[in-house]
Order: sequence, then C-alpha cells, then structure tokens
Amino acid sequence: MHAALRSRSENTSPRPAARLLAAPEGGPVPRGGPVASVQVAELAVAAGCADRLWERERLERLGRAYWRWVTRVTVGLVRVVEVETAPTAILLTRRLPLLRFRPPEYEHGPERGLLTWRIEGGLLVARAGRGRGIFRLTVARPPDGETHTAGERLEVRLELRGYYPSLRGAGRFAAIGAWLYAQTQMRFHLLVCNSFLRALPRLV
Repeated sequence: MHAALRSRSENTSPRPAARLLAAPEGGPVPRGGPVASVQVAELAVAAGCADRLWERERLERLGRAYWRWVTRVTVGLVRVVEVETAPTAILLTRRLPLLRFRPPEYEHGPERGLLTWRIEGGLLVARAGRGRGIFRLTVARPPDGETHTAGERLEVRLELRGYYPSLRGAGRFAAIGAWLYAQTQMRFHLLVCNSFLRALPRLV
C-alpha cells in the first residue's frame, strides 16, 4: 500500500507556481518621450504543458483574465469592455474611457506566444501618444529552459512600451508631472501587473 502511495505521488504533476523576477528595465520616469515598464515572472508548469500555454486559445484566455483582474483590483471602478474586439478601460461609465486599445494581435511559435494590444487613445494618453505604444503579454520558454520529468520553467512578461501619459504633462510642469505619474498611475500599474503575475497559477 505504501509503495502504491509513493508511486501515485511520484506520478502526480506538480501544480503551477509563479515567482516574480527582477524587472529588467526601470528607473525614473522621463520628463519627455515614451514611458516603458516590464514585469516578469517565472512560471513552473508540468512537463509537456508549456507548448499549449501559447496557443491562441490560451492566449485569449489569459488576455480576458488580465482584464477581469483589472476590474477585480479596482473593485469594479474600472471595467474593460469590448475585450474581444477593441478593449477599452472605462471609469464607471463609457463616457470616461481611460484607455482605448486596438483589436488584440496574436503571434505564436514553437518557443513562445505573444498577445499585443496597441494603444489607440483615452483620457490617460497624451495627445502625442495617441495611436502609439503597446501593452503586450508574452509567454515563452527561457533560453536556458530545460525540461524535466517533474516540469519546466516559463517566463511570462507584461510590457508597456511607447506610452505617453497625459498625467505627466509637458513644459515646466513635466518635472512635477513625471513625479506625480510615478507615484500614482505607475504605482497602480505595477500593483495590477505584479498581482496578476502572482495569480497566474490559478489562471493557466
């Protein structure tokens, strides 16, 4: 009986687990130009499961899960509508569109999958940033990733690039605006992204 229990335990696939990694990019918010932010987590999954995580269906599921997470973290104050077509983050009402995105774009290959939303506009986007910038979710096997009978490691990234925050302003206000953005909107963005990455084991 004990032998059977040991055998069953050895054959049981490990549960997914996530660990936040040091951000590869950072530093103070610039007074001008685009803002970038990258958050990364290592995800441990059962052997043989990795390839399925960057199939389009799984990427779509992760994308929907992220937007639901935004609503959950904000206790419903911010909701994302039209997720499948052109996601728009609204504050309580559609009359207050905070961020508007173009339809999601999917890329997937033998080692990774990418889900990209291009930033269209919204109240949080400066005029110079309309139609520019991206928010991207990437699931990939790291270059040194090894597969074992117990499982394998993946990297999940959330990247904001080419973003021009309206809160930062311009001219003489830019120095104060950059600080204000870093202490408010940027902090909130990091909170949402990092908490989502920690929750990945329940979402994949």
